[in-house]
Amino acid sequence: MELISLQRDQLTLSAYVAGEGPLVVLLHGFPDTHRSWQQQCAALVEAGYRCLMPVMRGYDRGSARSDISFYAIESIAADVIAWLDHLNCRKAHVVGHDWGAVTAYIVAATYADRVQSLSTLAIPHGSAMRAGIRKHPIQILNSSYMLLFQWRGFAEWVAARKDYAFIRFLWRRWSPNLHNSTAAVDEVIDALQQPQVLTATLNYYRAYFSRRYRPQASVFTGALSVPTQMIAGGTDGCMNIGLYDWIEPSAFACEWRIERLPHAGHFMQLEAPEAVNQLLLEWIQAHAE
Repeated sequence: MELISLQRDQLTLSAYVAGEGPLVVLLHGFPDTHRSWQQQCAALVEAGYRCLMPVMRGYDRGSARSDISFYAIESIAADVIAWLDHLNCRKAHVVGHDWGAVTAYIVAATYADRVQSLSTLAIPHGSAMRAGIRKHPIQILNSSYMLLFQWRGFAEWVAARKDYAFIRFLWRRWSPNLHNSTAAVDEVIDALQQPQVLTATLNYYRAYFSRRYRPQASVFTGALSVPTQMIAGGTDGCMNIGLYDWIEPSAFACEWRIERLPHAGHFMQLEAPEAVNQLLLEWIQAHAE
């Protein structure tokens, strides 16, 4: 696996690349790192694909800044296109989890001509949110941590106190059936402990709720013109699986599907890697260029 980097927006972005063949981009979320994709990367490389696993903007020292303006979701989506250009790749299969999934939706909506297929884990398409939350109000409680993260300084204190106990709590709550996750969470905490990284990762939420940096609603709810697969976890304590029942078919201008893993939680790529690998490979292979 090779570590590569590029300069963009006064930041040094990093990524890991492995394998040869059509490109698959694996985008991680919060609180997580690119390492949670290792089992998917290995399976994809074995199947003849090249994998790019970006260290998402803000998750290392080269791209961590305290200024919220660096973490507008449209800028993060543009990072993905910058990576494709850096690798001289015209089109890629894009896979995202959590914030990586949000980013992936924005990439597909904004740069459809650069996306061969889209797969998202644990985050439904934006068309589901309004009706879905009305039908499943528990989601308001599930998402309450986002409001905490708006309190600059206080949120950092809560997240870091007692050896990042809050981050460990989120992993347990979001994937209650995930066992032996200590090493994965420790890797996340190692990343968050780097200078400015914790604030940078929380700035995703601050930028998202800011009128100044939030994209137009149509970017989240408009029809996607790339083949889209959404994978949901039945025990996900972050995003209720019932939200997927309220996705609007009109939000897709071509083939789409929802796959449910009843016994998997939010970090399903670690909790049910074989099932996730099979779904990703099926979808990617079915939508080869």
